[in-house]
Amino acid sequence: MRLIRTQPPLDLEEFSENEVPPYAILSHRWGSEEVTFEEMTNKDERIKRKAGYRKIEQFCARVARDGFKYAWVDTCAINKDSSAELSEAINSMFGWYQRAKVCYAYLSDADEGTISQSQWFTRGWTLQELIAPPTVLFLAKDWSEIGNKTCLSALIQEITGIDEGILLGSSRPQDFSIAKRMSWAAGRRTTRTEDVAYCLMGIFNVNMPLLYGEGDRAFARLQEEIMKDSDDQTLFAWENDDISFESPSGLLARSPADFKPTGGVVPFHFSKDAAPFALTNRGIRMHLPLIPPYGKQTMAILEYQKASFVGGKGRFSADYNDSSMAKLHRMFDRVENHQLCYYQVLNPKAKSESYVLGAYKFLMTHFEHDDQICLFGYANGAFAVQRLACLIEYMGILSITHEDMVLRAWQTFTSWYKQPEETNEGIGSKVVSSKYMKGFRETFCRPTGGIRFVGLVDTTSHAAQDNKKLPSKICIPARTIRHAVSIDERQTIFRPILVENMPFCEGGATQDIEEVWFPGSHDDLGGQMPVEADEPWPLSLVPLLWIVREATKAGLYFDREKQTRFTCNPLLHAGHSFSDQHNLSEPKDPERPWRHASQTGHLHNPLRFGHGWPWATVYRRRLKEYFLSTRLDSPVSFLRPSIMKGSPRPISPVALLHVSVVLRIKADLTYRPPNLIDKQANQDKELAKWTMLRDENENARGYYVRAIPHRRVVEVDRGESHSSSAAAPDIDTFIFTKVDGQADSYRLKGL
Repeated sequence: MRLIRTQPPLDLEEFSENEVPPYAILSHRWGSEEVTFEEMTNKDERIKRKAGYRKIEQFCARVARDGFKYAWVDTCAINKDSSAELSEAINSMFGWYQRAKVCYAYLSDADEGTISQSQWFTRGWTLQELIAPPTVLFLAKDWSEIGNKTCLSALIQEITGIDEGILLGSSRPQDFSIAKRMSWAAGRRTTRTEDVAYCLMGIFNVNMPLLYGEGDRAFARLQEEIMKDSDDQTLFAWENDDISFESPSGLLARSPADFKPTGGVVPFHFSKDAAPFALTNRGIRMHLPLIPPYGKQTMAILEYQKASFVGGKGRFSADYNDSSMAKLHRMFDRVENHQLCYYQVLNPKAKSESYVLGAYKFLMTHFEHDDQICLFGYANGAFAVQRLACLIEYMGILSITHEDMVLRAWQTFTSWYKQPEETNEGIGSKVVSSKYMKGFRETFCRPTGGIRFVGLVDTTSHAAQDNKKLPSKICIPARTIRHAVSIDERQTIFRPILVENMPFCEGGATQDIEEVWFPGSHDDLGGQMPVEADEPWPLSLVPLLWIVREATKAGLYFDREKQTRFTCNPLLHAGHSFSDQHNLSEPKDPERPWRHASQTGHLHNPLRFGHGWPWATVYRRRLKEYFLSTRLDSPVSFLRPSIMKGSPRPISPVALLHVSVVLRIKADLTYRPPNLIDKQANQDKELAKWTMLRDENENARGYYVRAIPHRRVVEVDRGESHSSSAAAPDIDTFIFTKVDGQADSYRLKGL
């Protein structure tokens, strides 16, 4: 490997493979006056006047200031007159960029404000130069620093379509399907046709000789080399509108552009015993299920599926406007701690059976002995979580060799699950079903050790789906359950479903359940509302941070860089104790994003105009609220037009309030949840109290419960706070009292 000494006279020096010193590497677009290897070894004044030489000078001066003695530039460090050396260099190039301490990406046509328009992102060779190095520093056309690929990861993902995990270093190229990796190169250009294939060799970890002059055959050879070491059938998951009966094609794509529509697919193996496919002297040999001819067409089924439990809208995008479940999914560490993640977006009105079986088949394929299973769900996604948890708990997990018995296992389970217990006949049927289910489980299924953790966000049942009595409780067989519930949701269609304790293992052990109420509507907690320009942190941050911390305690691992990206890194929320912040006139603490989200995050009321939805949407929801309330609540409800504005959710006397509720009440004098605080004309001092249960280390996890013991009382009168009596340091009790004898006053509801 040849390197340039960064100090003048910028001579080349050659090193053997095990003696290469630390070096910086340049990524750039070639211009018309680049310096060749021969010119670099025989420099004269004519060579030094070239634009390419001035580029090398400025690059070496920059990296020398950063402490590098050596640098590598592709234009002059490879003798391109030697075909053997050129072939070796191109086959080694991904590794050279990977081993560089820093890659400097010089954007000769851009500055900080126009980075997304740079042609650098459209070139074929710069793809591996972006992915391979651990650190990429972007430089503007004047050689000023723009930023690194970590801090610019969201923007780069938007420009290139490359997954953020790759850019942050938490994922490797081989973690992604062949179709996905090919899609990264769709739309990129190279000067020579063959380089479309050669620039991708490192991305797919293959080597092959260079044959300039072979044209499109180079990309076919690349796919053949990939095929030798991979059974990923997404290699054949491409689309091309130019293919027709008149102009047919083989199984191999013509260019990476053919994978642009199918970059979202992942392998899905019907069976581990499937015969491998291979290249023979007569073509590609493979075994596929065939659908009988319909007209002139016979269809072959490839082993892949679209990548994707979360209810509601469940957006999955590339920025901070992801839903809470999508953010949670993206934050999981998939590399260092051997965690496998499965994500589905549920249609709110769809049956959960197909989603449950999809997740169950994923477990069949990947579950190993002693694995821990954790489940998460939002809205009606909790019912899919419940069904899957019960299926795993009472049936176990089928071996992959018994894939043909999945439907039978499901039917056995649902037959038992739906048996009523209210009558002797129902009890008898359930006993018979239980015996059959036990025999089935012991014969065909693997034991799992149960569900380790379940995290839920505002579980609801959609009242509009049927006329059956709505459930008010949900039981899930899991050791630990955490459920974040909305205080401020008012729609009947989103009535809360609370978690109920149940014995879930032999011996009747009780579960560790915490159900905590948070400020915000159903959509606020689920992260369904876009973050607005004047909203530094949304309300959804608070329950998301709580779920992440609880899941971490249960043994799940999160990628710290992604946690920082979504403001869920615990270090961002460290600070002094809650009791230090009683005075509302104190300045905001910039170290505590969760506090500001609690106090200033936008609260969206879907039944009020001007709260984040178009007026037509609010009008339709009000009409729906009117008819649902009259059907579900009372036949005379139609006499109360106010029901179109919804009704507050009832809160149990033993409910846990998250500390963010009190923070918002203190910060916003207009925030007085009617299900939490009474508004009354005549009010005295006999007020109920909410007592803080403080966690020793995590003040953001503080809860409030209704309590009678007299402790320190902090009266909150129009933003003024003072202590009325001494108290133990770990208890804070808040009373909201009448102000200056005025009738418009509030108090916390009592027992």
